[in-house]
Amino acid sequence: MADGQGMKITDEMLNKSVWIKLKTEADGKEFKIPKKDDAPNVTATNASAKDKKDGTLTVTNPGSAVYEYHITGGAWAGMTAGKATGLAAGSYEVRKKATDTAFASEIAVANVNGSYVKNIAFSDRYYKYTDNAPNTNDPVELGINVSNFGVDDVVVTNISLNGLGKDAFEIANPTPNTTVKGGKEGVVSTVKFKPGLNAGNYKASVVVTYANGKTNSAEISFTVRALKVTPSIDSVESKTYDKSKNAKGKLKLTPPNGYSFGNDEPTATGKFVFDSADAGTKKAVSVSDIKLGSGFDKNYVLSSTSIKNKTTSAKINKAKNTKKPEDVKVSSFTYNSITMKTASGVEYSIDDGDNWTSTGSFKSLKEKTSYTILARFKESTNYEASKSVSVEQTTLRNPIISNPQNNKVTGVQTTTSYKTGSTLTFTATGAGSEIKSPSQSPSLDDVRYIPVSWTSYVNGTWDNNASSNSGSFKLNSSGSYTLSVSFQKQKYDGTNWVNETSTKDTKSVSYKVVTSTTTSSTNKNTTNKTGVKTGDVNPIMLMVILLVVSGAVIVVLVVRTRSKRRQHRE
Repeated sequence: MADGQGMKITDEMLNKSVWIKLKTEADGKEFKIPKKDDAPNVTATNASAKDKKDGTLTVTNPGSAVYEYHITGGAWAGMTAGKATGLAAGSYEVRKKATDTAFASEIAVANVNGSYVKNIAFSDRYYKYTDNAPNTNDPVELGINVSNFGVDDVVVTNISLNGLGKDAFEIANPTPNTTVKGGKEGVVSTVKFKPGLNAGNYKASVVVTYANGKTNSAEISFTVRALKVTPSIDSVESKTYDKSKNAKGKLKLTPPNGYSFGNDEPTATGKFVFDSADAGTKKAVSVSDIKLGSGFDKNYVLSSTSIKNKTTSAKINKAKNTKKPEDVKVSSFTYNSITMKTASGVEYSIDDGDNWTSTGSFKSLKEKTSYTILARFKESTNYEASKSVSVEQTTLRNPIISNPQNNKVTGVQTTTSYKTGSTLTFTATGAGSEIKSPSQSPSLDDVRYIPVSWTSYVNGTWDNNASSNSGSFKLNSSGSYTLSVSFQKQKYDGTNWVNETSTKDTKSVSYKVVTSTTTSSTNKNTTNKTGVKTGDVNPIMLMVILLVVSGAVIVVLVVRTRSKRRQHRE
């Protein structure tokens, strides 16, 4: 060695004696090179994540010595009281730091490892889910993935579930003693959710245990959503009209396509009402306040809570009408008609209920026939027809329409002549004179004729409304005469005979009067009816009578004079 030149001490020289002498010296000087202290005992704690610097290195019983560390290939850094913190995963070397009197100690190698289990989250499902959600490829089984970002390999010895929701999951296909290489990832097993879970959020922990007793855990989560179901009307009960719109019915619930209820079919209730309270068929119904049946609201949710105006097969039947018509009676009747006294809401039948009318008028009936008329409250929007009550009525006989040709004047001599001074007595009988009690009482619309007046050279009238009248008068002068009788047409109105003023008929009879040998100075007109009125003599007729009387007196005087002369001569 040259003077002042250092000498490299190799490991082979440690803990050995070294002799050093000058070239000029015979004996050298012995130097003992000390050995290095043993490597420190170092414990490492792992980093919690690949991108985290929270690993540590700790020297056991460091004492007062100063230690230093470095990641392999890196610069040495000091440790505080034998501890280094804030370390990322990696391989580290630790030694006691060299001093003026001692070499650095042997190096201890410690690895700050790190591994974690990735969180597992399943896609949401709906209640009554099958292995795969309808129309999706979302798996029901996911891998448990261990990421080893450390240096050392890790061996997974056990996988377990922990937490409140652990019973919702199960470990599938566990592989014991699975090794995950340092810096690698590996699927150590799979986990799946169990079938038939109720709606809710399920969470648990997957705990992975390693060969060194350390553990990692990850969260596993799964959400089962309530299944949305659609309500519809299943059936509606028919009822009898009760003035209310209230209805009774059942709802049915339909799941989405791809789902089925199985044995767990939910139920629902609601308030059913008809669109109106009126009777009718195929009534429209609305449902409000729809609610799921007890216990079903956990796993199901309604798509709607109301249904509006759906046509159904339900009916509101008409109610029975328990009332009966009162004061049912015939207002009027004839020989071919019957008219009822009508009332609001009442209808009538004359053919045993085959046909009904609210007019209460029946025509074209048979004469002298007994009819039974039924009356009931008619069927209405909300009520059936009531039970009927009945009345009996017999129609009148057909009217007698008397022919005016049967009007007649009798008792007048037409083939022989009357003598002056005699009395002419006659009888006027109207057609229909047979219509009288008790053999033939008058009936509605009967037609008859009655004699009301007569005229010759003397006039007369009757005002007793009789169907037959007689009259007489004194014949005082000779000549040809006509007796004319006027007949009034009458119609029976059901109570009285009523004149048809524009309709009269006249019957005339001719007679002759010749002069008799004895005359009377007085002409009396008489009748055998108290209702007769004798009129004044006509003016022309009066002059004729005076002339006739005067002539008769002259004739009598002449005859008497001749007779006296004849007697005198004798």
